[in-house]
Amino acid sequence: MDASDLFREQFPAGLPFGKKKPSLALIPQQGSQKAYFESENEVAVIRENVYPNFTVQNLYSKLSGTQLAGRRLKSSLALLIALFDMVETESEKSFYRHYRRQFRMANEDIPVLIPQAWIQWHSKPKTDLRAEASSYANDLYRVDFVAFWGGKRFAILIDDIGHYGKQTWRGWAADEEAYSARLKEDRKLIKEHWTVFRISNWEMRRDEFIPEILSDLRELMEF
Repeated sequence: MDASDLFREQFPAGLPFGKKKPSLALIPQQGSQKAYFESENEVAVIRENVYPNFTVQNLYSKLSGTQLAGRRLKSSLALLIALFDMVETESEKSFYRHYRRQFRMANEDIPVLIPQAWIQWHSKPKTDLRAEASSYANDLYRVDFVAFWGGKRFAILIDDIGHYGKQTWRGWAADEEAYSARLKEDRKLIKEHWTVFRISNWEMRRDEFIPEILSDLRELMEF
């Protein structure tokens, strides 16, 4: 399958990213309806091929001149600042900073980290993605970062303690239900051909673990 066709199959309405939940629109097309995500100030949408490799410069070429996170994207530097502004938690910001500096994401030919990517509602054709009764009505959710390299797609998730524990009057305790939800999430992503890379906040708070995390990710992505 051609790379551009693969992108359209996986992301028929485009690939939105941003903290705000994207809006979906339907337009008439040849007697039926075509769904697409709308671009907004807080939500950017990638509408064209990201394969085989997707860098900062590739992303800038698709978004140049648009508005993102309150910034007009007139340079790749403005894009990098806007991307950082879209990162949500302190652990995610720390990971983004370390990755960007370690691998010189702004200048080198390496995968760009795309934050707050809404990656579901994809890979399967649906006549009306907004239908409340649809079995996929709850499928739209975002992950911390995505990247595209070597013809593959990667989902990078950074988990706080609430992803695998619950708070009690004594503090935090292991929560099998929360842990099982994470395993189910990974199974779903893997089934839809995402390569999953999951990190914990606990690791991100320890500087001695950062080099190993980045090395593992680089080896996984093969860049």
